[in-house]
Amino acid sequence: MHSYELNQKTIQLTANDLISDHLRAGRSLCFTMSTASMQPALAPGDKVLVSAALPDELRPGDIVVRKVANARIAHRLIGSYTSDNEVHLITKGDNSLQADDPWQGTQLVGKVIAIEQAGHKKSVHFARAMRRAFVIAFLSRCQLSANRIEPKILRRMAVRILRAGLRFAVWTIQ
Repeated sequence: MHSYELNQKTIQLTANDLISDHLRAGRSLCFTMSTASMQPALAPGDKVLVSAALPDELRPGDIVVRKVANARIAHRLIGSYTSDNEVHLITKGDNSLQADDPWQGTQLVGKVIAIEQAGHKKSVHFARAMRRAFVIAFLSRCQLSANRIEPKILRRMAVRILRAGLRFAVWTIQ
């Protein structure tokens, strides 16, 4: 009888391959949010249904999932650019004052197509939801710009107003 030892790295590589194969086959996968980086739109414990997507199919406001090391991060797309024939995506958690560093489109796992909160599933494909997602992305970009306002008192006021706008925009989606 042989004893085989599976190490954590082998398990993670196999899981990553299975996830990629599943999405490439046109199926979707469900992930559970584990952080508050996307609050109030997504809270820890909420489930997101993800389908495969190419970087050129994405629009600002989409919630995208990317692979970083052995984790997957769901953040809102706020912009993209092409450099040396490589697409770079810029994302930001709705609950963050800082955007993520630009990342290559090859890290893209997929796009969130539905959200399940407290047992209720909601599609994110409706035209109204897409417009609101675009507004949320716009407010997120404005929030980044507000961090450069001087003096500090005006910066704090702008950030608070934009954060309230983000909360309202997310609340109207729900």
